[in-house]
Amino acid sequence: MSLQRRADSPYRSILHRRKRYSSGFEEERATLSENLKYLVEVARKNPKVKVEIVDISTFAGTEEKSSLRKIRSLFPEHLTRNIKFYTREFHNFTGHLKFEKGKRYRLCPYPWTMLAVTWDGNAVACCRDTSARTILGNVFEDEIMNIWNGERYQQMRLALIEQRTQDVAACRSCDLPYSPDNKRWNPMYIIKSILSR
Repeated sequence: MSLQRRADSPYRSILHRRKRYSSGFEEERATLSENLKYLVEVARKNPKVKVEIVDISTFAGTEEKSSLRKIRSLFPEHLTRNIKFYTREFHNFTGHLKFEKGKRYRLCPYPWTMLAVTWDGNAVACCRDTSARTILGNVFEDEIMNIWNGERYQQMRLALIEQRTQDVAACRSCDLPYSPDNKRWNPMYIIKSILSR
C-alpha cells in the first residue's frame, strides 16, 4: 500500500491533479479510512504488511516526522508491530516544480546500478525517465550488455561525473543530485538497492 503524506492544498499544487482530488480532503480521508480498515484485516492475517508513504515535505513546507506520526496514528496500536512503515522521498523528476539546487552535488547512483526499459524496449536513463527523454539503446535491437557498456551510456555517465546534468535530458530537471540529507547517498542504501534488483 502506498500513502501520500500531505495536507490538502500543498498536495494538490505539487502533483497537479486538481480534477482527480476535486472531491475534497475530507472525502478522500474517508476513502483512506475504508482502505485502512481493509489493511488492518490483512495485517491480522499476515505479519508482513508494508506501508510506503511518499514524503512531499521538501516541496510542501511541512515537517516530515509529525506527518509520519499522524499516518501511524491511523492504525490500531496493537497492529503496528505487524506493519512496516517506509518513506519514499518525492522528487521533481518531471521538472514541473521549481526547486533550489542544493550547494552540494552528489553523483546519482542509478546509471551504475540499474537499467530501466520502457514498454517498447527502449533503455532509458533511469526509472524516473518516464517520458523516455534519454534513450540509450533498445533491448529488441541490441544485447543488454552492449547497451549497458555502450557509448551512449558511457557519455551519460561521464556527463554526470562532470556535473553536466543539463547535457542529459532526463537529468536536466531532476532534483535528486542536489537533495540534502538524502538516504540514497548512504553506501548501505546503494548496496541494498543493488542486491534487491
